[in-house]
Amino acid sequence: MAANQVILVGKIAEMTSVTNQDATGIRFILMVKSNWQSAAEAESFECVIYGKPAETFKQYTQIDATIKVTGHLHSCPHQTEDGQRFCGAEVIADSFQLLERPEPVIMNLSENRSQQEAVNKKQNQEHDPFRNQVLEFLKDNRFV
Repeated sequence: MAANQVILVGKIAEMTSVTNQDATGIRFILMVKSNWQSAAEAESFECVIYGKPAETFKQYTQIDATIKVTGHLHSCPHQTEDGQRFCGAEVIADSFQLLERPEPVIMNLSENRSQQEAVNKKQNQEHDPFRNQVLEFLKDNRFV
């Protein structure tokens, strides 16, 4: 009995739309850490997902998201202009599972708001025409 099944877990490195003769899909590169090599190294796998799963993939994933892909290998033979033959392979993703979204780059709204309030307060203090008069009044020992 022969089986052609692939399960990969990794981070999305690139994504592009692709149109075939009868299907539209998403082509993406999945970076997978190698268990048998050093932890800093990763392998890249070219993957394609078609149809309704591709629409869902486009809606819910983004670059640097960690996903689990279940699919099968597809052989991609090609020939150069010199006549040399090469054979590559890509993973045809039948399904995927979103495991982790990347951390957002922007600050959350409450941090941003508090920083803006601090800037506004400082600007208001610098432009307050009565501030210096009040400080001079407080320095005068006759009124203390």
